[in-house]
Amino acid sequence: MYKSKLILLAVVASLLMLGLSGCAGRVDPNRLSRGLKVSKEVKVPTDVELSIYIPKNMQEAEFFMKYSGYRVEPGRALKEAVMSVSDNFFPAVSLFDTTKPKQFGLLLDIQPEWDFEYGKVILTLDYRVLDTNQNVLLEASVTEKSSRDYNDPTGAFYNAAVRSSQKVIVKILNALKPSAEKFAATNSTSSLNFSQLANMDKPVSTGTAFWINGKGNLVTAAHVINNCLVLKAKDGDKIFDVNIDKTSQLLDVAVLKTEKTSRNYLKFRLHSDFVLGEKVLTVSYPLNGLLDASPNLTFGNVSSKKALSGSLGLFQFSAPIQPGSSGGAVVSEQGEILGIVSSTLRANSLAEKGIIPQNINFALENKFIRKFLTKNQVAYHTLKRSRKNAVGTELASKATVQLSCYQ
Repeated sequence: MYKSKLILLAVVASLLMLGLSGCAGRVDPNRLSRGLKVSKEVKVPTDVELSIYIPKNMQEAEFFMKYSGYRVEPGRALKEAVMSVSDNFFPAVSLFDTTKPKQFGLLLDIQPEWDFEYGKVILTLDYRVLDTNQNVLLEASVTEKSSRDYNDPTGAFYNAAVRSSQKVIVKILNALKPSAEKFAATNSTSSLNFSQLANMDKPVSTGTAFWINGKGNLVTAAHVINNCLVLKAKDGDKIFDVNIDKTSQLLDVAVLKTEKTSRNYLKFRLHSDFVLGEKVLTVSYPLNGLLDASPNLTFGNVSSKKALSGSLGLFQFSAPIQPGSSGGAVVSEQGEILGIVSSTLRANSLAEKGIIPQNINFALENKFIRKFLTKNQVAYHTLKRSRKNAVGTELASKATVQLSCYQ
């Protein structure tokens, strides 16, 4: 959904290029915009340790305006603007990072949203300020518009972000009058309840996972859960929390742990081999949000025992997949795990060359998954092939859950 919105914004932005004029230049983050003033009662720069949370997908947002030939990076502009403005008043400021815990006295939680109107970029910042106990001290929203600049397409995003950030920081200073005495850095970002930071109204992305044992472990593709602040799973009508246990970015596989257990888990083929052309199926949750999800079952064949040139451990299958299918199991007719849905061949880039690929999808081989699970001491089971085994569609359907990623 998020990528789709960026594509839409890119199209709109390209059309808006027709209405651009002049070169406004970038505003100076060190100079407050007209009308903004810090109260004389506030000591600046303040000695409070400030941590700032910006959703990872918003930090990395970028798109290419095909008709103008420009790459626009609103994510980089937003991050640079917020940090530059904050650093003027909070020298001990850091960007929230789950992999690098930091002590903090105040936490600024920002949820940005970009929009366009003719010739202008619009940024709305919904923000909250929390203390070390995650009590909400301040909550508000600011909106800024900035004229587009043909010579600097990212500049308008930067200018809107600077002016919005200045409004937020000045409001914090004047309303809270922060000092290290009032807001001592007595907590670490690693001990926070992340669900209170993330926007839980709507996931930024969804994916698929499957039960691997009866001990509460799920397996999925690692890229499905990258940068998720909060993970939720939906199994039938039950929604529950999911935590990351083990991951391998090289293999693109991850093990998740939950407080829930299931008797409906998938098993690996006893021998890791598979036959070229054999029938396979996948069950996944494509193109859906958490609450309105329904499983999607597709059939195909093992198309090739190899994948793209230079890749290792992947095989090609033809069962159709969509965004949200990643992380689901590729299983045999008997329900044995043959692999994990990893990726598909991008149709857009090939279409420009006059090539229209159909159902060219890739999965990580089961033997690599098993090695990863064995190395990390995660329990799994094998299934002896037999015509008496349950039908694969039934096994796969019961063992598959949807994952939703929140930031």
